[in-house]
Amino acid sequence: MGMALYIGNPTNLVAADAYGLSFVEFARWMFFPSISAALSCLLLLWLVFRRRIPEKFKAPRIDPRSALRNRNGAIFGSIALACTIFFMSLPVSRTGVPIWVMPLFFAILMFLHDIVSYRSGVSAILSRMPWKIAPFLIGLFIIVESLASGGWTDLFASRLSKISGSLPTAVFGTCFLSSLTAGVMNNHPMTILFVKAFQSPSFTFPSKLGPTLALIAGSNFGANFTLIGALAGLMWAKILFDKGCSISFSEFSKYGFLIMPLVVSVTCLTLVAELMFWA
Repeated sequence: MGMALYIGNPTNLVAADAYGLSFVEFARWMFFPSISAALSCLLLLWLVFRRRIPEKFKAPRIDPRSALRNRNGAIFGSIALACTIFFMSLPVSRTGVPIWVMPLFFAILMFLHDIVSYRSGVSAILSRMPWKIAPFLIGLFIIVESLASGGWTDLFASRLSKISGSLPTAVFGTCFLSSLTAGVMNNHPMTILFVKAFQSPSFTFPSKLGPTLALIAGSNFGANFTLIGALAGLMWAKILFDKGCSISFSEFSKYGFLIMPLVVSVTCLTLVAELMFWA
Protein backbone atom coordinates (compact mmCIF):
# COMPACT_ATOMS: atom_id res chain seq x y z
CA MET A 1 0.00 0.00 0.00
CA GLY A 2 3.05 2.27 -0.09
CA MET A 3 2.10 3.56 -3.52
CA ALA A 4 -1.36 4.75 -2.45
CA LEU A 5 -0.09 7.96 -0.88
CA TYR A 6 2.29 10.66 -2.06
CA ILE A 7 4.46 10.13 1.02
CA GLY A 8 4.31 6.32 0.93
CA ASN A 9 7.69 6.02 -0.76
CA PRO A 10 10.44 8.56 -1.58
CA THR A 11 10.27 7.42 -5.21
CA ASN A 12 6.62 8.49 -5.28
CA LEU A 13 7.72 12.05 -4.56
CA VAL A 14 10.34 12.02 -7.33
CA ALA A 15 7.97 10.74 -10.04
CA ALA A 16 4.94 12.75 -8.91
CA ASP A 17 6.89 15.99 -8.62
CA ALA A 18 8.34 15.52 -12.11
CA TYR A 19 4.81 15.28 -13.56
CA GLY A 20 3.30 17.88 -11.22
CA LEU A 21 0.88 15.63 -9.34
CA SER A 22 -0.45 17.07 -6.09
CA PHE A 23 -1.03 15.08 -2.90
CA VAL A 24 -4.76 14.66 -3.64
CA GLU A 25 -4.30 13.93 -7.36
CA PHE A 26 -1.73 11.27 -6.52
CA ALA A 27 -4.13 9.51 -4.13
CA ARG A 28 -6.93 9.77 -6.67
CA TRP A 29 -4.96 7.88 -9.31
CA MET A 30 -3.07 5.40 -7.14
CA PHE A 31 -5.64 4.38 -4.51
CA PHE A 32 -7.51 1.76 -6.55
CA PRO A 33 -4.36 0.29 -8.16
CA SER A 34 -2.95 -0.06 -4.63
CA ILE A 35 -6.08 -1.85 -3.44
CA SER A 36 -6.06 -4.23 -6.42
CA ALA A 37 -2.35 -4.93 -5.90
CA ALA A 38 -2.79 -5.59 -2.18
CA LEU A 39 -5.75 -7.93 -2.65
CA SER A 40 -4.18 -9.91 -5.50
CA CYS A 41 -0.87 -10.19 -3.62
CA LEU A 42 -2.63 -11.32 -0.45
CA LEU A 43 -4.55 -13.98 -2.37
CA LEU A 44 -1.43 -15.30 -4.10
CA LEU A 45 0.56 -15.33 -0.86
CA TRP A 46 -2.20 -17.35 0.78
CA LEU A 47 -2.28 -19.83 -2.11
CA VAL A 48 1.50 -20.30 -2.02
CA PHE A 49 1.93 -20.47 1.77
CA ARG A 50 -1.45 -21.79 2.92
CA ARG A 51 0.01 -25.11 4.06
CA ARG A 52 2.58 -23.33 6.24
CA ILE A 53 0.01 -21.15 7.98
CA PRO A 54 -1.09 -22.68 11.31
CA GLU A 55 -4.82 -23.19 11.75
CA LYS A 56 -4.72 -21.63 15.20
CA PHE A 57 -2.52 -18.93 16.58
CA LYS A 58 -2.35 -18.01 20.23
CA ALA A 59 -1.55 -14.34 20.49
CA PRO A 60 0.75 -13.41 23.37
CA ARG A 61 -0.68 -11.23 26.09
CA ILE A 62 1.08 -7.93 25.70
CA ASP A 63 0.11 -4.60 27.15
CA PRO A 64 0.68 -2.03 24.36
CA ARG A 65 1.47 0.61 26.96
CA SER A 66 4.44 -1.41 28.16
CA ALA A 67 6.09 -0.99 24.74
CA LEU A 68 6.14 2.79 25.10
CA ARG A 69 9.54 3.88 26.35
CA ASN A 70 8.53 7.51 26.32
CA ARG A 71 4.80 8.22 26.38
CA ASN A 72 5.23 11.94 25.89
CA GLY A 73 7.62 11.34 23.01
CA ALA A 74 5.15 9.00 21.33
CA ILE A 75 2.38 11.58 21.62
CA PHE A 76 4.65 14.35 20.33
CA GLY A 77 5.76 12.23 17.36
CA SER A 78 2.20 11.21 16.49
CA ILE A 79 1.05 14.82 16.47
CA ALA A 80 4.04 15.84 14.34
CA LEU A 81 3.31 13.06 11.84
CA ALA A 82 -0.40 13.93 11.65
CA CYS A 83 0.42 17.61 11.10
CA THR A 84 2.94 16.72 8.39
CA ILE A 85 0.41 14.62 6.46
CA PHE A 86 -2.29 17.28 6.86
CA PHE A 87 -0.16 20.17 5.61
CA MET A 88 1.23 18.09 2.74
CA SER A 89 -2.33 17.32 1.61
CA LEU A 90 -3.11 21.03 1.17
CA PRO A 91 -2.77 22.33 -2.42
CA VAL A 92 0.43 24.26 -3.00
CA SER A 93 -1.58 26.78 -5.04
CA ARG A 94 -3.46 27.78 -1.87
CA THR A 95 -0.68 27.69 0.70
CA GLY A 96 2.11 29.01 -1.51
CA VAL A 97 4.50 26.77 0.43
CA PRO A 98 6.51 24.06 -1.41
CA ILE A 99 5.49 20.57 -0.32
CA TRP A 100 8.96 19.74 1.06
CA VAL A 101 8.92 22.58 3.59
CA MET A 102 6.49 20.98 6.05
CA PRO A 103 8.27 17.59 6.31
CA LEU A 104 11.58 19.38 6.77
CA PHE A 105 10.15 21.64 9.47
CA PHE A 106 8.66 18.78 11.50
CA ALA A 107 11.76 16.63 10.94
CA ILE A 108 13.91 19.36 12.50
CA LEU A 109 11.36 19.70 15.30
CA MET A 110 11.49 15.95 16.00
CA PHE A 111 15.28 15.97 15.80
CA LEU A 112 15.53 18.70 18.41
CA HIS A 113 13.01 16.90 20.62
CA ASP A 114 14.96 13.64 20.40
CA ILE A 115 18.25 15.36 21.20
CA VAL A 116 16.73 16.65 24.42
CA SER A 117 14.91 13.42 25.30
CA TYR A 118 17.39 10.71 24.23
CA ARG A 119 20.86 12.10 24.86
CA SER A 120 22.15 8.81 26.28
CA GLY A 121 21.00 6.78 23.28
CA VAL A 122 22.81 8.62 20.48
CA SER A 123 25.72 6.17 20.24
CA ALA A 124 23.36 3.19 20.21
CA ILE A 125 21.29 4.76 17.44
CA LEU A 126 24.36 5.53 15.33
CA SER A 127 25.61 1.95 15.68
CA ARG A 128 22.30 0.61 14.34
CA MET A 129 22.31 2.82 11.24
CA PRO A 130 22.74 0.89 7.94
CA TRP A 131 25.83 2.83 6.89
CA LYS A 132 26.89 0.23 4.32
CA ILE A 133 23.89 1.13 2.16
CA ALA A 134 25.23 4.65 1.53
CA PRO A 135 28.14 3.78 -0.81
CA PHE A 136 25.89 1.30 -2.64
CA LEU A 137 23.32 3.99 -3.43
CA ILE A 138 25.83 6.76 -4.11
CA GLY A 139 27.58 4.55 -6.64
CA LEU A 140 24.32 3.84 -8.47
CA PHE A 141 23.36 7.53 -8.51
CA ILE A 142 26.75 8.35 -10.07
CA ILE A 143 26.14 5.71 -12.74
CA VAL A 144 22.71 7.19 -13.56
CA GLU A 145 24.13 10.70 -13.88
CA SER A 146 26.96 9.38 -16.06
CA LEU A 147 24.44 7.70 -18.36
CA ALA A 148 22.47 10.95 -18.62
CA SER A 149 25.53 13.09 -19.38
CA GLY A 150 26.74 10.57 -21.95
CA GLY A 151 23.50 10.71 -23.93
CA TRP A 152 22.37 7.19 -23.07
CA THR A 153 19.18 8.51 -21.43
CA ASP A 154 18.00 10.01 -24.74
CA LEU A 155 18.58 6.67 -26.46
CA PHE A 156 16.68 4.92 -23.67
CA ALA A 157 13.83 7.45 -24.03
CA SER A 158 13.51 6.74 -27.75
CA ARG A 159 13.32 3.00 -27.07
CA LEU A 160 10.64 3.59 -24.43
CA SER A 161 8.65 5.58 -26.98
CA LYS A 162 8.78 2.69 -29.44
CA ILE A 163 7.36 0.18 -26.96
CA SER A 164 4.70 2.70 -25.91
CA GLY A 165 2.62 2.39 -29.04
CA SER A 166 -0.67 2.60 -27.14
CA LEU A 167 -1.83 3.36 -23.62
CA PRO A 168 -1.99 -0.32 -22.50
CA THR A 169 1.47 -1.11 -23.87
CA ALA A 170 2.89 2.07 -22.34
CA VAL A 171 1.50 1.20 -18.90
CA PHE A 172 2.38 -2.51 -18.99
CA GLY A 173 5.78 -1.94 -20.57
CA THR A 174 6.82 0.84 -18.20
CA CYS A 175 5.55 -0.93 -15.08
CA PHE A 176 7.20 -4.28 -15.81
CA LEU A 177 10.43 -2.71 -17.06
CA SER A 178 10.74 -0.34 -14.09
CA SER A 179 9.95 -3.15 -11.63
CA LEU A 180 12.65 -5.40 -13.05
CA THR A 181 15.15 -2.54 -13.39
CA ALA A 182 14.57 -1.59 -9.75
CA GLY A 183 15.25 -5.18 -8.80
CA VAL A 184 18.70 -4.85 -10.35
CA MET A 185 19.75 -1.29 -9.46
CA ASN A 186 17.41 -0.24 -6.60
CA ASN A 187 14.24 1.79 -7.02
CA HIS A 188 15.74 5.21 -6.17
CA PRO A 189 18.29 5.49 -9.02
CA MET A 190 15.89 3.60 -11.30
CA THR A 191 13.16 6.21 -10.75
CA ILE A 192 15.57 9.07 -11.48
CA LEU A 193 16.70 7.28 -14.64
CA PHE A 194 13.14 6.83 -15.92
CA VAL A 195 12.12 10.38 -14.99
CA LYS A 196 15.07 11.74 -16.96
CA ALA A 197 13.98 9.58 -19.89
CA PHE A 198 10.40 10.88 -19.70
CA GLN A 199 11.71 14.46 -19.65
CA SER A 200 13.91 13.86 -22.68
CA PRO A 201 12.81 15.28 -26.07
CA SER A 202 13.31 11.77 -27.44
CA PHE A 203 10.34 10.49 -25.42
CA THR A 204 7.47 11.20 -27.80
CA PHE A 205 4.50 9.41 -26.23
CA PRO A 206 1.54 11.87 -26.31
CA SER A 207 0.71 11.76 -22.59
CA LYS A 208 3.18 11.18 -19.78
CA LEU A 209 0.52 10.53 -17.13
CA GLY A 210 0.14 6.82 -17.90
CA PRO A 211 3.87 6.05 -17.97
CA THR A 212 4.40 8.15 -14.83
CA LEU A 213 1.73 6.26 -12.87
CA ALA A 214 3.16 2.97 -14.15
CA LEU A 215 6.62 4.10 -13.02
CA ILE A 216 5.27 4.88 -9.54
CA ALA A 217 3.80 1.38 -9.33
CA GLY A 218 6.98 -0.20 -10.67
CA SER A 219 9.19 1.64 -8.19
CA ASN A 220 7.11 0.15 -5.38
CA PHE A 221 7.01 -3.35 -6.86
CA GLY A 222 10.76 -3.64 -7.43
CA ALA A 223 11.34 -4.41 -3.75
CA ASN A 224 9.15 -7.50 -4.11
CA PHE A 225 11.28 -9.03 -6.85
CA THR A 226 14.70 -8.77 -5.18
CA LEU A 227 16.04 -7.64 -1.82
CA ILE A 228 18.06 -4.84 -3.40
CA GLY A 229 14.97 -3.46 -5.14
CA ALA A 230 14.47 -0.95 -2.33
CA LEU A 231 16.17 0.25 0.82
CA ALA A 232 13.32 -1.31 2.78
CA GLY A 233 14.33 -4.78 1.58
CA LEU A 234 17.96 -4.28 2.57
CA MET A 235 17.05 -2.94 6.01
CA TRP A 236 14.45 -5.70 6.50
CA ALA A 237 17.08 -8.34 5.72
CA LYS A 238 19.47 -6.72 8.20
CA ILE A 239 16.82 -6.68 10.94
CA LEU A 240 16.12 -10.37 10.33
CA PHE A 241 19.84 -11.14 10.50
CA ASP A 242 20.17 -9.23 13.77
CA LYS A 243 17.26 -11.26 15.16
CA GLY A 244 18.90 -14.56 14.17
CA CYS A 245 16.60 -15.20 11.21
CA SER A 246 18.00 -14.80 7.71
CA ILE A 247 16.71 -15.24 4.17
CA SER A 248 18.91 -15.59 1.10
CA PHE A 249 18.61 -13.35 -1.95
CA SER A 250 17.79 -16.35 -4.13
CA GLU A 251 15.01 -17.61 -1.87
CA PHE A 252 13.43 -14.16 -1.65
CA SER A 253 13.59 -13.70 -5.43
CA LYS A 254 12.17 -17.18 -6.05
CA TYR A 255 8.89 -16.26 -4.39
CA GLY A 256 9.02 -12.71 -5.73
CA PHE A 257 9.16 -13.84 -9.36
CA LEU A 258 6.48 -16.45 -8.65
CA ILE A 259 3.95 -14.01 -7.22
CA MET A 260 4.67 -10.52 -8.51
CA PRO A 261 4.14 -10.86 -12.30
CA LEU A 262 0.43 -11.47 -11.77
CA VAL A 263 0.22 -8.68 -9.17
CA VAL A 264 1.87 -6.25 -11.60
CA SER A 265 -0.53 -7.32 -14.36
CA VAL A 266 -3.60 -6.76 -12.18
CA THR A 267 -2.30 -3.34 -11.16
CA CYS A 268 -1.62 -2.37 -14.77
CA LEU A 269 -5.12 -3.41 -15.80
CA THR A 270 -6.53 -1.19 -13.05
CA LEU A 271 -4.38 1.74 -14.17
CA VAL A 272 -5.39 1.32 -17.81
CA ALA A 273 -9.07 1.18 -16.86
CA GLU A 274 -8.70 4.38 -14.82
CA LEU A 275 -6.87 6.22 -17.58
CA MET A 276 -9.35 5.14 -20.26
CA PHE A 277 -12.59 5.82 -18.40
CA TRP A 278 -11.66 8.34 -15.70
CA ALA A 279 -9.10 10.67 -17.27
